Amino acid sequence: MTGLDAFFRPRSVAVVGASRRRGAVGRRILESLIAADFAGPVYAINPDADHVGPHPCHASLAAVGARVDLAVVAVPAEAVADVVSEAVDHGVKGLIVVSAGFAEAGEEQRQRDLLERLAGSGTRMIGPNCLGVVHTDPDVRLHASFAPSTPGPGSVALCSQSGALGVAVVETVRRAGLGLRSMVSIGNAADVGVRDLLAAWGDDPDVSTILLYLESFDDPRALATTAREVAAAKPIFAVKAGRTEVGSAAAASHTASLAGADTAADELLRDAGIVRVDTLQGMLDAARFCEAQDPPPGPRLCVVTNSGGPGILVADAASNAGFDVAEASEGLRGRLARALPSTAATANPIDMLASATTDRYREVVGEVVASGEYDAIVVVYTEIEVANLDELGAAVAAATADARCAVLAVVVGSADAPAGLGDGERRIPVYRTPAAAV
Repeated sequence: MTGLDAFFRPRSVAVVGASRRRGAVGRRILESLIAADFAGPVYAINPDADHVGPHPCHASLAAVGARVDLAVVAVPAEAVADVVSEAVDHGVKGLIVVSAGFAEAGEEQRQRDLLERLAGSGTRMIGPNCLGVVHTDPDVRLHASFAPSTPGPGSVALCSQSGALGVAVVETVRRAGLGLRSMVSIGNAADVGVRDLLAAWGDDPDVSTILLYLESFDDPRALATTAREVAAAKPIFAVKAGRTEVGSAAAASHTASLAGADTAADELLRDAGIVRVDTLQGMLDAARFCEAQDPPPGPRLCVVTNSGGPGILVADAASNAGFDVAEASEGLRGRLARALPSTAATANPIDMLASATTDRYREVVGEVVASGEYDAIVVVYTEIEVANLDELGAAVAAATADARCAVLAVVVGSADAPAGLGDGERRIPVYRTPAAAV
């Protein structure tokens, strides 16, 4: 195995510190691996137990008597170094150290000791002080973490420097119906860091979009070099915490790495081709669009709505974000006027009025697509009970099936708005607010 294969394509996994106590981290990780139906053997390591629940235990990695590609370490901090040495001696190529009590707790030497024991061995380590790794490849099915839920398979990869936020994002992703390819919590990132993961995901043809939650940068120049290469083919979105002095201080104590000045972080991310977003929800909103469609080919944006207020909010947000919310051409306005009541607005936003039916949405959106005047269309539907939402989605999807522009939807006033419209090749992501869509 080379690179990070041991984390994403292991053939066997051991949990060192599998506990008999229900709710203990080692026990939860062991149960998660088994519940996810990991494709290879799972070994429980506990020298003080014959079984953890129904699972037989081994006294050590050496006692397994078989190859172990990946070991998850969940033992007290003072015992981790000896486990690392044993793993290196046994030929383990990947270590996930979930144990805390290292540099983030002021124990820098203890963390350096782990790296000294790894030096020259070819064994890589994620952590310490991390949540773990999830990889949903159907041929692997790895859930080597204590996140409480497993997302469905998808093409999004997530790296988080915060374990708790990783848990929150995994749960939010699951509820939003967004699939993940990989989730890695890197904790203190003593060995494997963001740059390593970007390189691995850049080479993975099944990763389409990369999400990062960052609190610090270990090697900014190297990170930027790798990110530029990857971002040329795959979008990378990042939430960078520590915008304020208070936040930077908190980040430093959290992952044992200093968070740089926010202006420098902005420049680094921009230079690296990474799109910075302000919130985790905004990052997930972006990922949902990227999973469904290609980016807009240009800045020209059209708003089609059945309610003036939300349409104006979309237009304002789009203008502020740098889109060109230009008026429709005279020819397009003439065609729209023949399809709409005389009191409707045909410029941009195109306000079809509250009486707009499913057929009117289909016709108007179809005219905008056929005109070729716009690179993106935001379709706004305020629930007024004139149109059925499912039928509306099918109509808009049909009208945009061959569109070369991007298409998004905003559904206002519905507690049950779907995550997307249409069941064909073009999936139209649905957002609850104009700002989220833009």
